[in-house]
Amino acid sequence: QCSLGRTGDLFSYQTYGVTPDVMTLAKGLGGGMPVGAMLGSEKVAAVLGLGDHGATFGGNPICAAAALAILKLLTTDMLKRVKKQGHALLKDLEPLVRYPFVRELRGVGLMIGIELTIPGAPFVEACRAKGLLINCTQGNVLRFLPPLAISDKDRRWAMQILAKAFEQASKTPH
Repeated sequence: QCSLGRTGDLFSYQTYGVTPDVMTLAKGLGGGMPVGAMLGSEKVAAVLGLGDHGATFGGNPICAAAALAILKLLTTDMLKRVKKQGHALLKDLEPLVRYPFVRELRGVGLMIGIELTIPGAPFVEACRAKGLLINCTQGNVLRFLPPLAISDKDRRWAMQILAKAFEQASKTPH
C-alpha cells in the first residue's frame, strides 16, 4: 500500500529504520505500466541461482523505461515535496481531532489515516458526492493516499470537502 515514495522516502523501510531481506515492487514502479521487481539482500541473492526466479513481464523494454523514468523522478526533489505536502496535510487535518468521534490522526508522508469511533462509510460517501475520493479501512479508519504530486490548491480543496463532511457528521446523533 505504501508504494514508492509514499512515505517521503523512496522505500518505506527507510522511514522506519529497518532493512528487509526481500522487497517486491509493482504498481508504483511502473506508473501504470505492467512491471514488477523483487529486490533482495545479498544473503537472499546468494540462494537464488540463474533461472530460479522468473518474471511475468520480464524483459519488456517499454515497461523498463517507464520504471526508470519513475525512479529518476522520485530521486529528484519529489520526495522532499511528498514530505512537505504530507506535513501540510497532517496540519490541515489537526482541527478535525476536536470532534468527539475522532480517536486518532496518524500518518507519514502522503499516507494518512483518521481513526474514528464511528463507521467511516458515511464520510466516504459524503466526500465522493463532492468529487473527493477517500476510502475507509477496518470500518472506521479514513485513509488518505493523494497523488504524490498533489498541489496546494488540490489539498485545500480536499480539506474543504472533508471539513464539511465532519461538520455534517457532528450534527448527526451517534
